[in-house]
Amino acid sequence: MSGAKSRRKGHSFEREVATILKPLFPHARRKLEYHPEDAKGIDLQNTLPLAIQCKRGRNYAPIGKIEEPQIPVGSDKIPLLITKGDRTRPVAVMYLDDFLVWSRSFCGVSDTKVKSTRKK
Repeated sequence: MSGAKSRRKGHSFEREVATILKPLFPHARRKLEYHPEDAKGIDLQNTLPLAIQCKRGRNYAPIGKIEEPQIPVGSDKIPLLITKGDRTRPVAVMYLDDFLVWSRSFCGVSDTKVKSTRKK
């Protein structure tokens, strides 16, 4: 696949994911690349606390791509990788401790026993 076609495929997937997330994040939209220094590996905006990286290709992206979003130390942003391969369902990848913290706060459950494994 050519580079331009591959980029279009990725941008289309970013728009698709933003649309899917509208019930949770009504103002979610694709982050434009006019200022790449602002993107920092985050593909969607208005999805706080999630810092979403979308990857679309022939196969699922390696889960190590979750490291792409450049999140400052001490930030409350939670990295989330959403990936899809050809003829497959999209998959969301998140660190387990972030998932526990986010899902508990999202569900209104407080539990101080959840330990973060984030680098300090």
